[in-house]
Amino acid sequence: METSLIGKALNFGFNEYGFESHVSKMSYSYAYSHLLSVISIRALQKSLCFEIVYTKAIFNFLKFFRKTGVINNYILFIGPRNQLFIRIYLIYYKKLPLSSNCRVITKPSKQYFITYRALTLLSKRTFDSTYLISTNLGLLSHHDAVNCRKGGVIVAYFSV
Repeated sequence: METSLIGKALNFGFNEYGFESHVSKMSYSYAYSHLLSVISIRALQKSLCFEIVYTKAIFNFLKFFRKTGVINNYILFIGPRNQLFIRIYLIYYKKLPLSSNCRVITKPSKQYFITYRALTLLSKRTFDSTYLISTNLGLLSHHDAVNCRKGGVIVAYFSV
């Protein structure tokens, strides 16, 4: 008598047949694309204030957004069941949609590393656009990364 894969996974453990949980791995690596998609959907709906669950990656990304002027402000607050949330306030311009000028480059399957020397060449070629670089100093724009003489992983691209 033959048993199914699910039965075997229940009998012998999840890791033997590849049934381990991938949710914890995906939540951190997709945080940037998740936040950008939520912001672009809320901007299209003209919803200027919304809440999102707090994670450290999203909070660091929001600090960069606040510094560059993509969002107006954000506030941390404790919601029901003592869970931490972030309330995000968007800047809405009639003729400038947010979704068309933000793009996440680094995916969980592929990360693009850039050296300091290549970053100096990139900063000379791009005028109004900004690259978000993840360095050991945190998330920096490519202009700040050149000033700090650091390379890193290209996270996102913002064009004006």
